[in-house]
Amino acid sequence: MGLNINLIILSTKLLLSFSVLSFIYFTFFNIYYEYIYKLLLLSILILSAYLYKSLSSLKKIEQKFKNLSENISQKESHLKHAQRIAKIGSWEYDLITKKLTLSDEIYRILGIKQDVNIEYNDFLNFINDKDYEKVVTILDDAIKNGSSFNIQYMITINCNKNIHVQTKGKVRKKQRGLAKITAVTMDISSDVKNKQKIKQLAYYDSLTGLANRSLLKDRLSKSIQLASRNKNKLAIIFLDLDYFKLINDNYGHAVGDSLLIYFSNLLKKEVREADTVSRFGGDEFVILLPNIKNIKDAIHIAEKIQNKLQKKHIINSHELKITASMGISIFPNHSKNAEDLIKYADIAMYEAKKDGRNTFKEFSIKMSKYIENYKDKI
Repeated sequence: MGLNINLIILSTKLLLSFSVLSFIYFTFFNIYYEYIYKLLLLSILILSAYLYKSLSSLKKIEQKFKNLSENISQKESHLKHAQRIAKIGSWEYDLITKKLTLSDEIYRILGIKQDVNIEYNDFLNFINDKDYEKVVTILDDAIKNGSSFNIQYMITINCNKNIHVQTKGKVRKKQRGLAKITAVTMDISSDVKNKQKIKQLAYYDSLTGLANRSLLKDRLSKSIQLASRNKNKLAIIFLDLDYFKLINDNYGHAVGDSLLIYFSNLLKKEVREADTVSRFGGDEFVILLPNIKNIKDAIHIAEKIQNKLQKKHIINSHELKITASMGISIFPNHSKNAEDLIKYADIAMYEAKKDGRNTFKEFSIKMSKYIENYKDKI
């Protein structure tokens, strides 16, 4: 555009110069020339001067336009850079023309090159299978109602890598029938990972990976509510490794820690998927058995654990004999209170230790004499 304006200005200057020279010549050297021709030259002279002035203003406008374009380009560059830092991309889908427009950051999140043409259905196919129906349903409802949406889900990109994303957007409908989905999508994988770490630290034992006291108490309270509503039973098995202190003292803490991890994995293999195995502290473990029919179900689990412990166990190149004492309490037979159920199972476990270890006991009213002297561990 700048080159065209310069050519016009040059042509105007030439026309102006020609007009001036012609006017001087015909005015002073050809006095007999027709008056009308002089008038015509004068008009051309005035017109040329006006054009020159107008084109000069046009050149200033062109410079302003150039500066504005550079400013817009700079801001677009800053926006792309900001989107990359924040891992936020924008996209728009025209529901009438079926045109999908993606920002550079969306391409980066999807792990594909920007010259790849993506249709709307291709875009949706990146959604992880387990989240696909949920996301498509929310988008369809937003399209139908012209409403906003905010979704967290997973997408699957190259090499079956899963990424957690959050998409916020709105469907905009106009009177002329125009309709577009305008949205931003953010990669929140780091946030999800950090939240999972926090949850792991808050609710799981750092050594064994088992549920800790907090998670056990939470699940026990919910299980009691469910059992009360459905008139079911549940059981608590309180376990303590026999002679663990002796093993720790003789073989060291590294072997002791390995034994705790080994025992934790053994317990998880002997329970149902719905059961909770937790490390209560030190060498003490608690198993929550929700939805059981009677005490026999809990005894069955205790016997399975005992049988598994009869085998040889190699811990850090040491062959160790492992036994455990266990106590059992039943909801609602022994109590309807979560803390009491754990306490009664613990008391029954101590009765098993008094009875020679490597066995299990069910809590009974005869053990009530120990309750007053029981040191609350919760």
